[in-house]
Amino acid sequence: MKKPVKIISFLIASVLLIGAIPATVSSSRAFPFADVAEDDWYFDDVKFVYENGLMIGTAENVFSPDLQLSRAMFVTVLGRLAGATGGGSSPFTDTVAGAWYEKYVGWAYSLGVVEGYPDGTFRPNDPITREQVAAAADRFLSATGLRVVKSGGLFDFEDEDSVSDWAAGAVETASRIGLFIGDGDGLFNPKAATTRAEAAAVVERLAEAIGSAWQGYLPEPGEDPVVFGAKYLYENGSILAGGMKRGLDLAGEFPILTLEMDDVAAYSTYLFPNTTGISINYGEVDVNALPVVKICYSFDGMDEAVPGAVWNVNVTRTESAGYREDIPVTAGDDEDEMKTATLDLTATLASHSIDFKTQLCNLLFTPCAEDYDGDGKFTVKYIGFFASREDADEFGAESDPEICDYLKNYALGFKADVRDYTEVDKAYYDKLLVDRIAEIKNSPSELTPADVYARGGKCYFISSVNGDDSNDGLSPETPWRSLSKLVRIRGTARIPVPKKGDGVFFERGSVFYPEHYRNSSICALDGVSGVDYGAYGEGPKPVITCALDFTESGGVGVWQPTEYDNVWCIPMIDDSVTIAEDDEGNEFEAAWYGERSEIANIFFDGGRAVGLRIVAKGDRQTLKDGIVSYEKGRYFNGFEYYYSEERSLENPGTALLHNLEFFHDFETGSLYLYWDRGNPADSFGDIKAGRKGTGAVFGSDTVIDNLALVYSGMCCAEAGGKNVTVQNCEIGCVFGLISSDESGFFVWNSSDGVTVKDCYIHDVGDGALTSQGGGSPGSPNQIHNVRYIDNVMVACGNGAEIWNHMSDIDEDGVSASKITDCLIRGNIIAYNGYGPRLKQDMGSFHGGETICGSMYGEFVNSRIEDNIFLYGVGELYYAYMATYSQPRGWESYGNTYVFDPEIYLLGYSYETLNYLNHGMWKRARIAFPFTGEGIDWYCSLGIDPKGVFYRCESDEPYKHLNGSGYFFMTGYYAERGENPSKNAG
Repeated sequence: MKKPVKIISFLIASVLLIGAIPATVSSSRAFPFADVAEDDWYFDDVKFVYENGLMIGTAENVFSPDLQLSRAMFVTVLGRLAGATGGGSSPFTDTVAGAWYEKYVGWAYSLGVVEGYPDGTFRPNDPITREQVAAAADRFLSATGLRVVKSGGLFDFEDEDSVSDWAAGAVETASRIGLFIGDGDGLFNPKAATTRAEAAAVVERLAEAIGSAWQGYLPEPGEDPVVFGAKYLYENGSILAGGMKRGLDLAGEFPILTLEMDDVAAYSTYLFPNTTGISINYGEVDVNALPVVKICYSFDGMDEAVPGAVWNVNVTRTESAGYREDIPVTAGDDEDEMKTATLDLTATLASHSIDFKTQLCNLLFTPCAEDYDGDGKFTVKYIGFFASREDADEFGAESDPEICDYLKNYALGFKADVRDYTEVDKAYYDKLLVDRIAEIKNSPSELTPADVYARGGKCYFISSVNGDDSNDGLSPETPWRSLSKLVRIRGTARIPVPKKGDGVFFERGSVFYPEHYRNSSICALDGVSGVDYGAYGEGPKPVITCALDFTESGGVGVWQPTEYDNVWCIPMIDDSVTIAEDDEGNEFEAAWYGERSEIANIFFDGGRAVGLRIVAKGDRQTLKDGIVSYEKGRYFNGFEYYYSEERSLENPGTALLHNLEFFHDFETGSLYLYWDRGNPADSFGDIKAGRKGTGAVFGSDTVIDNLALVYSGMCCAEAGGKNVTVQNCEIGCVFGLISSDESGFFVWNSSDGVTVKDCYIHDVGDGALTSQGGGSPGSPNQIHNVRYIDNVMVACGNGAEIWNHMSDIDEDGVSASKITDCLIRGNIIAYNGYGPRLKQDMGSFHGGETICGSMYGEFVNSRIEDNIFLYGVGELYYAYMATYSQPRGWESYGNTYVFDPEIYLLGYSYETLNYLNHGMWKRARIAFPFTGEGIDWYCSLGIDPKGVFYRCESDEPYKHLNGSGYFFMTGYYAERGENPSKNAG
């Protein structure tokens, strides 16, 4: 009986799993070429192709690196790379029978690697152009089925328009693989002849890309049994459904794959708990020939029910429901303390007459237990496919020596760059983080009034320190004081003063609070499309905030003692009236819209401490008998580290029990704060209360430079979706609303041309940077050209978000929602998931996501590269990542990861048909443990195979917090270089 074998695509694939090319020339042979020096850029490439017998010299000691390579020679090199020993005859009229290249040209033609010219010639002696090399390499990969590591950049050569139409796709592929880098001027030079040195570099890079990639296992055709072991199931993410966390246990004789589920994980994957299990995609199995399926499994901590199975076939992506069927599963004999179950698809196949060569289908094993709530472990040793029930019954893991050996020893040659995190490493990255924050906080202005004047615009200057509203506001010497000067009021209409092309500049050291309402919420700065906003003068960045000032000198409110011990109150915070000015300069009480704003958070001394908001279970924030608070788990406020348990909200005395806990009685407007060290205004020189609203709202076609957008309860800033640049800004200190809609910088709906660069974003409850598309049926989300570059994001719920809220499915079942040409590059994302990320409406504590990408729509030309991820909790990617089997999605390359394996997971999403409770084309989420082996398998899928992964293992998961538990307000921590003591006075 034949056994499952690994596909060997020519000689190269026989050693791909160890990342090497078969050498037909001894690698110990001395390097002979006198015209190739060790300091030449192509030395290693020439050495590689020579030692592996892929290219030889033009003379005994001569390589001729600058000589043009012929078309016949490049085809020959590809043939040697593939280990081709012969091929079909050449159909070309100008190839010579018996020539040294004949067998390789015939081989290449038979596989479609070369096509020749319309006149029937091959022109073997013509120089091969760079775009022809790209085309041949692309066809070579397609013909052989070899997979590659994507290690290049986006296709952004300045002369890309000069690439021939027939070669454009191949050149883009070659760019992504990293075969071509371009010259120093950013040009590809598609029509230029390829030199021998360049050809050597291309071949070496191609071999490396192939050698580092997982090539996969496929069964031989026929009626042979096909058995997938636990290691294969663990590796190939496309055949697993459900299970937010999975692991591979190698302790026993056979590897065991475990999927750990809980009710939160089941909800997060859009899977109902009872449909969680192991799924097999039939793309690689001839199910007509092998209709009987057997699984060896166990349920830990669950009942003894035999699993159920659901069979799903899609003729198109939108017709899955018509081909969905529950299949009877029969219990079999136990095998090595694990259960077996078998199902026979013979009748189902006959009734549907499905051609499995053209259709998509899968089989989902489910716990099938009525009392299963989504918690538990589902483990599997193998899944086998057999021609008959008898064959399945006879088979066991020990029954076939060759398959047994495969199940035990199947291994991946790919090894990720996994390192232990030393004290030297920690000192380096900690300093890098602190220095980068300081650099951004002290960055000079890039946007200047001269830039505005040069384009014919007008500049307006505002200073809360030196301004006077009687000034004209047209120079740094005569600035206005109030933001209200930027608006003229007519009735309830607000008319902006700046026009398109103008600029508004705020003096450094100023602080600007809201002076009006906007669309049911408070907004300090209501920006205008086409107007730029920047800073002037010396000192810290000007602050734009929707907060209230609760210090003794703030004038908003004074802390008063109450009848309850250590509870202070500011009674009746009334911010429902604002003073405005009409066109004639007359002041009046302007109309306002919406309800009194919620106090969402309180920050003390710029973040030296932070209040914990006590939130009522119910619809209203009020003190009333019978109402209790949420229990929000661990909390560190800068002075104390404790658990916030449920407590009665009958009165402030029962509601507030720990220092800096506060309650905003929404109905009366009164704010209560617990502080056992006297009047809060005597302990803190600065108290800011963030409230419902957005500090600043900007339009499209705008630049925002060197502003501090901080202290908010909703979003620090929002912007239109077209041509927005945010640079050198500080954004942060936002969390606490019941709505949990807490983002740093927020771009809503379809967007094009949004860049956030060189900014410091910190202490955000949800997404540090968010670009989201809402959309509706018939109006798909289109997010283009979003760039998050060289930022620092610290202590945020999510790091970088680019997200579509819905998938608009077209008639072919393809999502019309797209995310294209987006880039997340050069950022430092640190302590992600720590800080103010408690979902107070749910009362739950959960880990964050470092990159939060859309699970709807399609990603095109979108990349995550050269970022540094430090000390996070939760998952790395809540995103649709490109893998070898699922090439559409985010591409990641060259990132650095520093995480504790105990508290971090490598997660990604992939396209699947396993969402049987939905009639849509959706995606599943998979998470790998951050262990050496887990990282190897993860990278073998094609997700950042060139990344560097540091494991900072410790018995204390929160060791990076210097023993204080969760620390908030990392801006304060990083700026001062120390963590506030929990015993501080």
